[in-house]
Amino acid sequence: MKTTSRAAIRGLCLLALAMVFSALLTGCGKKDEEPKVGTRSGKVASYDKATGVVQMKVFDPDRKEEVTVPGILGPQVEVIINGAVATLDDVRIDDKVKVTGTKVKEDGKRKFIVKKVEVERPMADTQPSSASAPASSADGK
Repeated sequence: MKTTSRAAIRGLCLLALAMVFSALLTGCGKKDEEPKVGTRSGKVASYDKATGVVQMKVFDPDRKEEVTVPGILGPQVEVIINGAVATLDDVRIDDKVKVTGTKVKEDGKRKFIVKKVEVERPMADTQPSSASAPASSADGK
């Protein structure tokens, strides 16, 4: 009878150890969330093409104030200004902007990876910075 009891206790101990190791291997906390596509609208606060870090001002209804939120430019970000294809060089601080991107959570930190930037500005201000004025000849003609 003692051997049956000991065998049962050993079995229960092994089962308990297996459960502990299983929890350690798989982790007890939440896994990173699945990426979600989302949009944000506001004004351009800053952007750095070299680092890919962008910031925009948005209105926070809970705090009832304007706040600055960060983002990261995706590797092939698409830029549209008033419906026309443009470049990041054409985007200006304080431009009214709608960005589309992916919300991800890595290492417990939330990130917004920007895939598309849509700028709406008054038609008088739509001249892209990459456009040049007509060239004039050296003799003034």
